[in-house]
Amino acid sequence: MPIDKHGVASELEANVDTIKTYLEDDTGIVERYQDAFQRLPDEWTSEEIRASLQDASYPGAYPTDEFDEGDSLIVPYPESDGWENHEEVNEWARDIIRDVPVMAVDGSQLPPTTQFNVPLAYVQAAWAVNHHHAEGRLDRGVEGRLLTPDEVTQESEDGDYRFVDSQLVGHHRFEHEGRLLIDQLSELADARDAGDIDQTPVVFYDGPLIASFANPLKPETRERYISTLSRVIAASQHHEIPLVGYVAGSSATELVKMTRLLLREEFGTDRVIPDAHVLTELMSPWGTRQSRSSRNAMGVSTRCRQRTTGKRTNSAMTSCSRT
Repeated sequence: MPIDKHGVASELEANVDTIKTYLEDDTGIVERYQDAFQRLPDEWTSEEIRASLQDASYPGAYPTDEFDEGDSLIVPYPESDGWENHEEVNEWARDIIRDVPVMAVDGSQLPPTTQFNVPLAYVQAAWAVNHHHAEGRLDRGVEGRLLTPDEVTQESEDGDYRFVDSQLVGHHRFEHEGRLLIDQLSELADARDAGDIDQTPVVFYDGPLIASFANPLKPETRERYISTLSRVIAASQHHEIPLVGYVAGSSATELVKMTRLLLREEFGTDRVIPDAHVLTELMSPWGTRQSRSSRNAMGVSTRCRQRTTGKRTNSAMTSCSRT
């Protein structure tokens, strides 16, 4: 049955005040976290923070030695100070990226459907390489894979029957994207080594490079994500091709969790909010440049070297290659 769009619109209008109340920050929690973020470098050293968090099962973030080198979590990027519009940013970016091959991979899926007696699903991933030549050159392709019944079903705990688990499709899609990215990254490396590419390529990964999102998952599922991500990062390191992880609308809470543990009396009973809500007003509107060595609660050591725009966060939660 199709959704009644007019009915949805009417219900939204009728509940505007309720939605606004939910969105309002009546406790000033964002401003309080902003104040705490800004105080951290003055009140703590990296060694003191690590010592305070050493018994925490999930500390969120650990600072690195670089934490002690600055007086703020936000480090200005002077070149962005003169930018006043997107065209100026784009002009800067065109100079930086001219003739640099940039590759990205993205995936999609068709979940199992009840319209067929046999549970089947499909995952696919598309890749594209923009060479950023003046005359224009774009290479691209798509690879798909059918998921058979044994790949989208699980056995019940008592072993009496099998049932369709739609979440398995997402796991397969993640692994499929990872394999395709590694394959295409290897081809870029071969082209570079053969002299077909003059500039070092850059690869964009659709997601964070620290798999803290997998922490709540079952051990066997968590291992699938960590294993795929580890192979992607290892391929980047082996072929010496920069890997840049990105997310749209990050909901990560690593810095907030760390701050709550350090300042229990201030934030012990407050709700956890995304780091991005706190950092947005502290940073340049033209983006961030992050250069950190970090470690998350799963013990994965990472190092990031990435050049983008605006300011960078002098924090401990970004990565671009595994060390």
